[in-house]
Order: sequence, then C-alpha cells, then structure tokens
Amino acid sequence: MRQAVVSQLGSELGPSTPAAQSLYRGRDAGDLHHESFYENFLYEDDVLYAIGATETFVQIIEQLMSEPPRPFTVARPLDAHRISQLTGHEPDLGVTDALGFANFTGQVR
Repeated sequence: MRQAVVSQLGSELGPSTPAAQSLYRGRDAGDLHHESFYENFLYEDDVLYAIGATETFVQIIEQLMSEPPRPFTVARPLDAHRISQLTGHEPDLGVTDALGFANFTGQVR
C-alpha cells in the first residue's frame, strides 16, 4: 500500500518535482533499511543515508497532511487502478475489471 500512496502523491505533485523525488527516495531508502534490518547487509554509511532520506520523506508527508488535496486527473488505466487500491474498491479475486486488471493470486495486496 505504501507504494500506491507514494506513487499517487508523486503523480499529484508532479513526478519530476523535488518533493516527489524526495518521496520516492525516502520510500526506497525506508524499504531498503527495513530489508537490511532482517538481512544485515547495509554498511553504516548506507544506514545513515537511509535514515536521512527517510526523515526527509516523513517531513514531506507531514507537510502534505496539512495541505488540502490536490486536483488529480485519471489519465491512464494504471491511475484508475491505483485510485481503486487506495479507496478499497479493487475487483474481487479472479475478476478482471473494465480496465484490464486482475488479481489472481488470492493474496491481499
């Protein structure tokens, strides 16, 4: 779900804006840091970078929470699918929706 939230925010901000790029970096760094917690593969400098990127991510999220929602136009089928995910309106398992997406895995995403 974090992937969908950050992708949506990045789309609303404009994917190439500094804020969106910081969100993407922070999400990726947080994911990497989380994975390394269990597998212990990052060096200290990598951990410090991940912490810094994640702190910036949190600051941007906190700032966005205090702002009104931005207008967003669904321009691609993937946009509509992401909105469905975020609002809890995904199609039932094995059902292909009108946009051509299906969830055949039987796992909750």
